[in-house]
Amino acid sequence: MEIESLKQLIEKRMKENGWGENRMEMCRLAIEAEERLGPDRVTQIKKAIKEIEEYKMTEFNMNRRFMDNGDGTVTDTSTGLTWQQQTAGPMTWEGAQEYCSKLDLAGNGWRLPNRIELESILDLTRYDPAIDINIFPGTMSAHYWSSTTYAYDTDNAWCVYFGYGHISNLGKSKRYYVRGVQAG
Repeated sequence: MEIESLKQLIEKRMKENGWGENRMEMCRLAIEAEERLGPDRVTQIKKAIKEIEEYKMTEFNMNRRFMDNGDGTVTDTSTGLTWQQQTAGPMTWEGAQEYCSKLDLAGNGWRLPNRIELESILDLTRYDPAIDINIFPGTMSAHYWSSTTYAYDTDNAWCVYFGYGHISNLGKSKRYYVRGVQAG
């Protein structure tokens, strides 16, 4: 198979899988770089196609990980946690703790997620926001509170920035967004 045919095949598969222009451009640049590597470039490009397909399957499995319960909640089938589907806030860290404890969706037992739990719903194959908005509509590209206090300065708590998945510690008196969690 010639290089141009492989390029066309890659572009066709990327479009079929709904890849955006940014990802497609990155792949095009990678293909051009591979073309300059030497005589075995066709093998290298075939390997790249296989890696793209494997990556797409990983992304597909990530999307199937979350189950919309139809009641304003989403279950993460890999952790067993149930998540509030919509965003709340903004509010202070204490306000977030109180809000989650009083949340009345699909039963009680709601709480503010810890940092690791909150990070677990990030989808770093996405950005602005770095989460599947089909599963979590209305998610802001903003900071979300976790229940985890920052050990070095207990006036701060860990937050996840859902714009691109950044983790930081911020003052508890600031106002950020909230998503409650419940043990499954």
